[in-house]
Amino acid sequence: MILIGLAVALVFDAPARLQAAIPSYTASVDRALSQSDAVNRALGRQTGGAAACTGGDGLADCGSAADFTGGGRWFNTPGGAPLTVAGLRGKVVLVDFWTYSCINCLRDGPHVRQWWDAYRTSGLEIVGVHTPEFAFEKDSGNVAAAIGDEHIGYPVVQDNDYAIWNAYGNRYWPAKYLIDAHGTVRAVSYGEGGYEEMEQRIRTLLHEASPERALPAPVSGATVSAGDLGGGPASGPISPEMYVSASRSEGSYAGGALTVGRRTFSFGADSKPSTYALAGEFDVTDESVRAVDAARIRLDSTASSVNAVLGGTGRAVVHTPGAPDRTIDVSGPPRLYNLADDGYRHVTRRLI
Repeated sequence: MILIGLAVALVFDAPARLQAAIPSYTASVDRALSQSDAVNRALGRQTGGAAACTGGDGLADCGSAADFTGGGRWFNTPGGAPLTVAGLRGKVVLVDFWTYSCINCLRDGPHVRQWWDAYRTSGLEIVGVHTPEFAFEKDSGNVAAAIGDEHIGYPVVQDNDYAIWNAYGNRYWPAKYLIDAHGTVRAVSYGEGGYEEMEQRIRTLLHEASPERALPAPVSGATVSAGDLGGGPASGPISPEMYVSASRSEGSYAGGALTVGRRTFSFGADSKPSTYALAGEFDVTDESVRAVDAARIRLDSTASSVNAVLGGTGRAVVHTPGAPDRTIDVSGPPRLYNLADDGYRHVTRRLI
């Protein structure tokens, strides 16, 4: 994932509900989902093809588009029927790789939905490919809830086994692959930004497909809202994404590395910038921690917006020295919550 912002995985104590929300997937398999070049080479994954076609600011011939074979459940199609690249010939297709707890995807999504609203009657089809980073994102109910919460009206396919992700040679969330009416990938874009440029490419391909069709005015210059998640793409020094889990805590957990099991923690005298510490009793798993008793997290962060993935049922109180406390009510499957936000102004903060 392109690391902009900060995410902390914390689960409140709601055993039955939580077990339904987070199925017991094999943690070692889930860890292989980190898409570094080294991991891709070790696993023999293909990293060429359309994913390598990123040069230039315009349109190119990036080869034939891969199909959606190997995907799972479909949403927003008649009867849940799968779509195919061949069946979409004649349309301009934007394939959007995303996952619902990704802050970059959440900020990117309003732009994609804006294009859908503007151009769906002009020959544009958008296919969202939901490829999970975490095990809880594999749950169809959680994905359906996220689609509803984000007001996504275009087709979405679950890609739990990374079949479509690998067919495109993709490695990032979010990522966009623009396909012309003949089934050829013509442009690729990773991460946030470049919305006016991508919209112009969409317009160019729509005009190529139907020169006689009048297009609406461009929309990428209009203001879009991503909800209460902070401003736009970050710039300048910023704390990286952090994981409160046994498998990916090294380097960000002030105590060195977390281990699986129930433990009682206490804060040290101090912690380094861009790290977190725990106090109270937590159940630690490979993918998250669950608050048990008197649970607190101390976070030293330099960021304009701080967000966390929280699930279960409970209440989080966010204390920032020098600012009023903020109370966040948490319920339902794990999703992203905003803990603190200073717009575009980066500040060094300590959340306790």
